[in-house]
Amino acid sequence: MTAVDWVDVFSRKEYRFIIVEALRYCQNNKGLIIHGWCLMSNHLHMLTAAKEGFQLSDIIRDFKKFTSKRIRKQERLDALQISICQKVQNQCQRVQILARWESCYRML
Repeated sequence: MTAVDWVDVFSRKEYRFIIVEALRYCQNNKGLIIHGWCLMSNHLHMLTAAKEGFQLSDIIRDFKKFTSKRIRKQERLDALQISICQKVQNQCQRVQILARWESCYRML
């Protein structure tokens, strides 16, 4: 599994957690057998198989679909959090400027 344009998506702890939880879910519920795996900053290596009665292609398809949706959702939440923090920071700067202006005005 590789990130689009080899972006370092998995350098963020939240995104790595999504991958690990999805792998655990696939092991416990979808018949995934993991012999080995290595999560790099922008891709995932796995040595896998499927339990009898399961199709590995179906498991991988579901894994990719779920993780891509969850990572995009987390990206939107991260962007929203950054936006809120920037707005709060801007508001604090305005309050500081206003306080300085008021103190200067009082000195006149």
